[in-house]
Amino acid sequence: DEEEQSETTSGEDWDFLGRRGEKGEQLFKECLLNTGLTGQSIQGIIDGWHGSWKRHACSLTIFAEYWAQQSGTVLQLSTLEQPYLTIANYITYLKPRESDACIIQARNSISTLFELMGKPINFIRNKVIEQLMKEHVDRAAKVRKEGRYWKLSQLMQYISKQALLRDDDKLNSEQLMKISLTLIMVYTVLRMAEVQRAELRVDNIKEGEILIVTMTMKKPRGPVEKTLKA
Repeated sequence: DEEEQSETTSGEDWDFLGRRGEKGEQLFKECLLNTGLTGQSIQGIIDGWHGSWKRHACSLTIFAEYWAQQSGTVLQLSTLEQPYLTIANYITYLKPRESDACIIQARNSISTLFELMGKPINFIRNKVIEQLMKEHVDRAAKVRKEGRYWKLSQLMQYISKQALLRDDDKLNSEQLMKISLTLIMVYTVLRMAEVQRAELRVDNIKEGEILIVTMTMKKPRGPVEKTLKA
């Protein structure tokens, strides 16, 4: 669905990332401070988003500018009883101004903010919002294109040939790194971002074992350990 799409779309796809996120971050922190959360708790929420926080901050900057145009205040956001009306009016405001991807992210970010503020979910996401978002979600859906798929045996044959080049010192460090990452992703079924933030434990490397410790970001999220054996 569009929720998952917004989490997994690369940063280059968001045409609003050129906008600075300071206003959005300030709005986010002020709204949550008004709920009684401490600054340390709020920072913990931000840290939990990892790379996604930048998208949220930039998107909330757009909302902060819109809300200022409406002469709205942080206190008014805190006391809204039917926040979906504010979201609906905001989406309608964005329709002629922003791309579909931007509008989807904008809806997700402001909805998440209201959820963190303790607003009831049925007053945030409902049929009104679903109907307003339908055209944007449909247009932003990724087109399934024919891709190049490797059978594992073919991939291993290719990498084996590359290993011969390594032995002949014909591979540079960048090519060797790409092959190593590919092997790790094939055998551990981890995504690139999860591999990049992984910790390697090599206590048993003499026995031909390397332990990869990381966090999976897609549902179900959580810690994961993978053992590679020679």
